[in-house]
Amino acid sequence: PPPTSAKSAPDAVGLLHFPHCEVDCWIMKEKVVIVGGGFAGLQACKALRGSGSRILLIDPSPVTTMLPALPDLAGGWVPESIVQRPLGELLPPNATHLQAAVSSIDLDAGTLQAGSQTIAYEALLIAAGSAPNFFDSPFPRDRMHALGTLDDARRIRRDFEAYLRETERPQLLVAGTGYTGLELAMS
Repeated sequence: PPPTSAKSAPDAVGLLHFPHCEVDCWIMKEKVVIVGGGFAGLQACKALRGSGSRILLIDPSPVTTMLPALPDLAGGWVPESIVQRPLGELLPPNATHLQAAVSSIDLDAGTLQAGSQTIAYEALLIAAGSAPNFFDSPFPRDRMHALGTLDDARRIRRDFEAYLRETERPQLLVAGTGYTGLELAMS
């Protein structure tokens, strides 16, 4: 059956709904899908601003986090209010944010599953970020802290403040000498 545009997807502009699909199926008119609302995903949206394409940015969070500020937040140098901004405020007019997690991608079919929706695409950019890897460290996991999210920064600050109250001669090991590790050590 032909698509309809009467039913609108939550937070999604420019999608066509196929009501007789076996699953809730949305087809984009001009199909650029970006998975991930971090720096890379947002920069890709901005780069496609004047392309004439409709962009669907899929990320489970309603906000993006300014990762370079997390060490300063953990160190108590900046307030939380500057670390996160709503994704909708940062997107160009031709981009829409769908707050959902992508659970699978079918490259052969050109579709992905986001929440309960199947979304077709012509172009797909996966910019979902990274996850820490402690490489089977012998240190107790509950004493190790990754720094990649606002919650991580809060935990580091809370746990380090508690540690400073407990000990006369604090010792700290920062593993990782990239930007985040160096900034955290300095904070």
